[in-house]
Amino acid sequence: MTYTAKNIKAILFDMDGTLVDSESLTGFALLALLADRSLPSGDLDLVQFHGITWLSIAQRLGTLFPDLADQERHLASEIEDRFQLLFESTPPELIPGARQAFAAAAASFPQNTTIVTSSEARAVEVLLDRADLRALCTGYTSCDQYKKSKPDPQSYLMAAARLGVNPTTCLVFEDSQPGLLAARAAGMHCVAITRRVAVRIQLAEELADGSIDDYHNLPEGFFAAAAGAEA
Repeated sequence: MTYTAKNIKAILFDMDGTLVDSESLTGFALLALLADRSLPSGDLDLVQFHGITWLSIAQRLGTLFPDLADQERHLASEIEDRFQLLFESTPPELIPGARQAFAAAAASFPQNTTIVTSSEARAVEVLLDRADLRALCTGYTSCDQYKKSKPDPQSYLMAAARLGVNPTTCLVFEDSQPGLLAARAAGMHCVAITRRVAVRIQLAEELADGSIDDYHNLPEGFFAAAAGAEA
């Protein structure tokens, strides 16, 4: 990665697909819900549901499947419950190097390293304990704390305000198109996690300042350099 972060005051991590490889669980939850209702899902593009809130997912399902229209809040709750059960019973793996990267970020940006996610608080709480991040993380912004889903920048702007930093001095780690768009709309720097997926690599080229396959590709001393760089 050739991108060099400058004038950074805070590090903001997305969760699903960025810290933990959990986006497949969203797909499993959706497919199970549709199967229970005898709705076809064979050609459903699950990527469109990555990086957005449960309510936004439910609203999109209502558009795709008229039988589900006007059930958005009930569907959102059911999908989230299914996801949470999988998240707790079948713990997804951390993205390679994620815990080390989070610890390095927290060491260079104490009190200014946080999580901004489209999942609810209870999923974040599970991750904080499972990955031993609680002492390193300066709170979090989960989807039950804001109204507008990514790609709207509300979640990221809220996180910056909570940390007391200018959005333009924030560096975001993201993986999904909605997340990258949200970070960009907030005026923040952004590094994309691509996991060697062609479509994500293309999105990174279009929307991010830099990209890595996973955190093992971060240059040594990346966060320390970002903390000490001049504007």
